[in-house]
Amino acid sequence: MPTDDTLVPDAPSGPGPDTPETPSSPDAHDPRNPGQDAAPSESAPPRAGDSPEPPAGDGGPSAPRTDPQGQPPLPARHQYNWTTSRDPKLPYLILDIGANPSGNAELAAAMVNAAARAGAPAVKFQAYAVKDFIHPRNKVYNEMLAGEMPYGLIEDMTKLAHDLGMQCGMTVFSPEGIDRALACKADFIKIASGDINYLALIREAANAGPPLILSTGASTSKDVRRVLGLLNSMDRRPAALLQCTSLYPAPATSCYLAVMAEWLSLGLPAGFSDHSMGVSGPLFAYALGALTVEKHFTTDRTLPGGDNFMSLLPEQVAVITSGAMKVMHPETNPLLEAAARESLYYGQRIKRVFHGEDRRAVRRVACAARRLPKGTALRTHNLKFLRLGSEFDGHFLGPGSPYKDAKLLRDVELLEPITEDMVEPGPGGGGRRPSQQTPQPPQGQQGPAGT
Repeated sequence: MPTDDTLVPDAPSGPGPDTPETPSSPDAHDPRNPGQDAAPSESAPPRAGDSPEPPAGDGGPSAPRTDPQGQPPLPARHQYNWTTSRDPKLPYLILDIGANPSGNAELAAAMVNAAARAGAPAVKFQAYAVKDFIHPRNKVYNEMLAGEMPYGLIEDMTKLAHDLGMQCGMTVFSPEGIDRALACKADFIKIASGDINYLALIREAANAGPPLILSTGASTSKDVRRVLGLLNSMDRRPAALLQCTSLYPAPATSCYLAVMAEWLSLGLPAGFSDHSMGVSGPLFAYALGALTVEKHFTTDRTLPGGDNFMSLLPEQVAVITSGAMKVMHPETNPLLEAAARESLYYGQRIKRVFHGEDRRAVRRVACAARRLPKGTALRTHNLKFLRLGSEFDGHFLGPGSPYKDAKLLRDVELLEPITEDMVEPGPGGGGRRPSQQTPQPPQGQQGPAGT
């Protein structure tokens, strides 16, 4: 059997269609919530010899493209292996506008236009309704509500991006978000780092059709193997697997581009979701062979809300897109790749939770979808998985749990978080664990939805 230091996809385990699936290790979004380092045994480095060859098609590597002007093609690892753009030689850079416009249509349009003028191939928004993934007791509920973009506005921005020659994708947080992404003709769907283990959502997104991007902030090798195992069982493959550190902003020493480089060596479509300041991170990532780079984008860092304070500005986008062509050129790449490996951004190839990342801040907790009387079986239609924003570990209903189909020992009110002492063991066996206190939201601050 593979050990924790491999990236062999785990066989998917856990509930069937009528039982709940919850993420076991969601991530945090904001450094204002102090986190803890993950145990090394959960995040040892993968080994190239243990990884199967990637399947052909459905996001697999493509042959090098021939430049119509007769110029030498870029190395195969730099080709778009899952989508097209105006110029196949351009580095694939996704500018995450996200919630930065705070629902302002004029500002959102200005950001899309600025991204196009800067030469970005793609932009991205976050498609969510706060009620679908944030608990009303969560201290960031009102902040998130203020930044919520109406689905109609996202649809308009997607059309604008397409009219300007860019692609437009969406981060989704619920089945409704997936439906909206399809209705808007999104070019790709992304799963945020916080939902890397929300297998039910990932399964639905993978079945939706558009290319699927996965971000891996505050996760371990075990988390990544689990989701790759799920996709493998569906004969699907992520269009991009992004190394990410869920700190806002992330110091260079936390970026661990070595993880991305290791994934590339295994044949995975690896890239980088960069939360550091400036342009160095993306350029080093491209020098190491990144297939996709994502970075937050704004027109003004002084704007309130969202991630404006740490986002790229239009002039920096131009530096990245022009600089990437140089670092990716066959004649200059070896030297710059060596420089990237010596940089502070490289770090170690062990996929682990960096100090300060707090997965608990965006961990989804099983809550009652309606008032549930005593004796009700815990099944998907009875539950709603929401971010409570507490340190409560609400994932006893996750994969392999003995509590699936377990019955409630007392009445549970609408949206009440369900703790282990409320249920009896299900058909899977297992005894009750020590009673837990009813979870309370933390006093500290959290960040927005995450990317």
